[in-house]
Amino acid sequence: MILGIFRAKLRLLACTAVVAAGAALVSDPARAAIGEEYEPGGGAPTSTWFALRSEAAQRIDREYVTGMRPHHAGALSMSAEYLRDPGRSSPLLQALSRAIVANQTFEIGVLDEIARNLDAPPVRLFGLTLQPIATDGMAQAERFLKAPIPSRMTHAIGPVSETDVRFAKAMIIHHQGAVEMAQDYLANPGARNGFLGWMNI
Repeated sequence: MILGIFRAKLRLLACTAVVAAGAALVSDPARAAIGEEYEPGGGAPTSTWFALRSEAAQRIDREYVTGMRPHHAGALSMSAEYLRDPGRSSPLLQALSRAIVANQTFEIGVLDEIARNLDAPPVRLFGLTLQPIATDGMAQAERFLKAPIPSRMTHAIGPVSETDVRFAKAMIIHHQGAVEMAQDYLANPGARNGFLGWMNI
């Protein structure tokens, strides 16, 4: 019995570490230009990023946003469902779920803003045709503070339930998909959106 509980905790710890790493990779605004968190007392300036207009590059950006946005929404749904489940138990996974909800809700807004910019008309400047591609400064404008990704240093693993293990395993698979999407975008020579590039680092 004790050995079974110990093994379950080890499985959960391994699962949580992978999920947290994936969540940090695909949902870490602090590592991107969008990630300057809200500073109380500061202004709320936003600025538009531009790039030389390229229909091929715009298509690549749209395909990425079209794929990543529902993926983020899926993570929100999975996390919210887990937090409502009476069978949940692990404080660590519950903290991770709350962080996913907070951080990826913000990133969905960023992706929506990128889509809006891509649909905006191009701008002519000094003989160049420039396309809006993103809006910088949204964290300050929306007073967004990134929720920290929890770890064993900040939260106890706690008792492990089957609900916890199912959620952790499902999230590993889910975040692996997001990591692959980000890697594919970065590896695509036709992808020129520096803002999306920073988001995917």
